[in-house]
Amino acid sequence: MLVRDKPLAITMGDPSGIGPEIIVSSLEKQEANFKAVVIGCSDIIKRAININNSKMIIHEIKND
Repeated sequence: MLVRDKPLAITMGDPSGIGPEIIVSSLEKQEANFKAVVIGCSDIIKRAININNSKMIIHEIKND
């Protein structure tokens, strides 16, 4: 199994497009052992998690 030392950064793309759902679906099916950082609106990612009926947990980093 591939283990990465550094996280993989993924940009969400258009919030009203299919990118967020594809990201969630792809990360659920991952076979490699790595952490991903999704760059975008956390509310949109949460919605994509709900749409995909995922149990994925996210950790938000907010820019105050």
